[in-house]
Amino acid sequence: MIPIFHINGAFMRNLQQIQALVGNITADDLRCVDCAVSVRLGIFIPTVGFCKYAIKPNHTHPAYMLNLFVTPESVIIKPKTEVPAGNFLCCALSPDIPHVENTDGAFKRYYAVMIEKELFENIYAEYAGEKPAELFWQQFLIDDNILFYIRQFIHEYETAANSTMLDSLALVITHEFVRAILRIEQTAYPVSGNAEIKKTEEYIQQKFAEKITVKSMASFANMSQSHFMRTFKKETGMTPMDYLLHIRIKNAGIFLKQNELNITDIAYQCGFSTASHFSSAFQKATGLSPSEYRKKHGGQDLERK
Repeated sequence: MIPIFHINGAFMRNLQQIQALVGNITADDLRCVDCAVSVRLGIFIPTVGFCKYAIKPNHTHPAYMLNLFVTPESVIIKPKTEVPAGNFLCCALSPDIPHVENTDGAFKRYYAVMIEKELFENIYAEYAGEKPAELFWQQFLIDDNILFYIRQFIHEYETAANSTMLDSLALVITHEFVRAILRIEQTAYPVSGNAEIKKTEEYIQQKFAEKITVKSMASFANMSQSHFMRTFKKETGMTPMDYLLHIRIKNAGIFLKQNELNITDIAYQCGFSTASHFSSAFQKATGLSPSEYRKKHGGQDLERK
């Protein structure tokens, strides 16, 4: 049985920590966003829709915001440079700068890393000897190994929430971002051999509602289909199509909890061709029908308009 993994379910206990990093944000603002937080760092990922706080005009953050774009489809800025293999594009924004996310077109799945002002500036000063000048959507490249530390942080938050471990990972992640901004070269730095699989996972999570085939995934990863399927299964423990189904079921669970769309609409939003196919797949994966899952989480069935 595939668990429905939604980080957002744990964030209520940490709402004050979230607000200290993000600003005057509410639980409703984050209902389409996965999040993992510690006292000094938070990670926020739009999953099935826009963050409602991010699209408020002239909103600000008390923390530094580092946006990480793992795939070209996730980018919300106009890139000023090519992104070589083994790197991701990022942009940085200093605290207290009014801004708004563009809502033209579909939402983008990216990583917004919020770092406490004091922590970021202290670590920056360790390398540069001074605090940073204002960062206004400053673009930079970062080694793709940053995704390993971010996923470790998210995993630790969801499974154990050990504050000491989270604080340690927050320090590592902050050091990595600062080094990347300052273009400090690292010697003997481990380079992942599976960067294309990482990127393909992000591609699937961004495109889960669309018609995705193994052929299109392999093409995105720049691999033959047979090599891609072997490598993907080795790295994730799932076949590419099982992983796609897992993401669709997970996101369907988020929609069901929101109680705004009827089950047929959720089926289409999550890439299923029919409501009956969706209901069958959802029950097989979770042990509950979509209606039962919705009722279990306090919702009610909605008639199709």
